Amino acid sequence: MRVGSLSGRLLLASSILLPLFEQLKLQSYLLLAAAELEQGRLTLPEQLSEPRYGELESGLYARFSDAHGATAWRSPSSRLLALPGSEMPISSGSSEFGESRIGPSSVFHYRYGLVWEAADGAELPFELTLWHDQAAYRAQLSSYRGSLLRWLGLAALLLVGLQLLILRWGLRPLGALAHDLERVEAGALARLDGDYPGEVAGVTNNLNQLLASEQGRRERYRNTLADLAHSLKTPLAVMRGALDTGAEAAALRRLWDEQLGRMEQIVGHQLSRAASSGARPVGAAISVASVTERLVNALRKVYCEKGVEFTLDVPAELGFRGDESDLMEMLGNLLDNACKYGRSGVGIRACDESGALSIRVRDDGPGIPPEERSRILERGARADLGAPGQGIGLAVTREIALGYGGELRISGRAAGGTECELWLPEAARNRPGGP
Repeated sequence: MRVGSLSGRLLLASSILLPLFEQLKLQSYLLLAAAELEQGRLTLPEQLSEPRYGELESGLYARFSDAHGATAWRSPSSRLLALPGSEMPISSGSSEFGESRIGPSSVFHYRYGLVWEAADGAELPFELTLWHDQAAYRAQLSSYRGSLLRWLGLAALLLVGLQLLILRWGLRPLGALAHDLERVEAGALARLDGDYPGEVAGVTNNLNQLLASEQGRRERYRNTLADLAHSLKTPLAVMRGALDTGAEAAALRRLWDEQLGRMEQIVGHQLSRAASSGARPVGAAISVASVTERLVNALRKVYCEKGVEFTLDVPAELGFRGDESDLMEMLGNLLDNACKYGRSGVGIRACDESGALSIRVRDDGPGIPPEERSRILERGARADLGAPGQGIGLAVTREIALGYGGELRISGRAAGGTECELWLPEAARNRPGGP
């Protein structure tokens, strides 16, 4: 309990004063035991069991007063002192403990009322008053305070030391994490594989995903540049060879148009491939409904003459744990194909299947034969050669889905048309409050 509080102060004072009160009470019993009443006069022996009563100004004084307040007996230790006058007498058997003064000194006093039965049966009231100098109490209190301050100071030092040790021990895993991050930055580590506490496991997992995404992105750009250079070698060689053969201008133009178209297709494919990250960002999930509505609004303008009707079944709280550009690329390719090959209706349904994001896009077109469904996922493959396009949309969508560990599934519908399902494991996340 704090000494600064009222209850603390009272408890401290009581704990020190209580022994003194008990001592004075015991002294009163000793004096009463030694007192004698002879012929109506109260007498006590010159030598008492407490020697301080016989020493002048010893700090312990006693006095018996009669019913009129007159002194019936006083201890030799108080002969040179002017004792306070007797206050209003107290009843027999009652006692009082308090503070007063004897000259310049502060003292504690103890008053006790009693009735003495004389030999003739008469009852004589007396009051016993004891005084105890406060110097010993003040010295004891000062000693207690000094001891308390020393022990509190020592306890504070020990507490600070223990706190520093606890902080050092408790924050050691964070120091190890900072050291591992420096090693990752220096290229000595590829990922964070230390034994980290559970409180920072989420941070390290997200950092590892970020590192893996960055490493995958670098590898993907290197591969894309290599694939692009390798793919452009053949068209460039054909064009140079045509120049060397001296072909006619019309034939040369047709050949150059063909090869330039092929080069454009290659560049578009490689850029789309490089843009697909397959990353799972640390931030908030992307609203699937918001991305779907934006794409549908854009496609309504593109296919306004066709009058395509869109049916959306996408929960507002459904989120995509990944890059927004990846979701727009995949979903945009599927919706564009559905609008292009469908007759008048396109449906979109998305849901969370135990943490996996499933997006189904269906159209009411002629459908794709089962034997063609795997082939059209290859680069440059097209089911309808009469329709415009380069035949890389589904292939790009499939490659992005593979980057997330998912897949693109194509199936027919009993009512006719095609249904494409984009299935991405561990990519679904609920977004409180919707988009």
